[in-house]
Amino acid sequence: MSRYYSVPIDVDDTSFEFEVLAAPLPVIAVFWSEQEDSQQQLDVMLKETARDYANVIQVVKLNVSDAPQEQARYNIKNLPEFLFFHEGELVARASGIPSAGTLRTWIKYLLRSKPKSKKLRQG
Repeated sequence: MSRYYSVPIDVDDTSFEFEVLAAPLPVIAVFWSEQEDSQQQLDVMLKETARDYANVIQVVKLNVSDAPQEQARYNIKNLPEFLFFHEGELVARASGIPSAGTLRTWIKYLLRSKPKSKKLRQG
């Protein structure tokens, strides 16, 4: 089975370790909720990102109702919350929906990062 996707994949507490921590590529993991007003905007952004960066990064979505353990583990309070993983380690995180330019900047950081956690800023 290929581990490279050109679409965002849905992940839950059961699949988190395999799809995020053991992923062969850097990962953007986005925690979200169906109750968010911006859910459709977020979905479009993640689909475009997964397509544009296929085979470079992996984009995963975690609905907080399906991933309460990971939500607690990473102390997710604001939604959507973007967590950036490289080689199985959290290297950065950011809250809210970024502009396209800001997301590209975050991805560039992710691709050249070494595992160590950092909080990213909007804009």
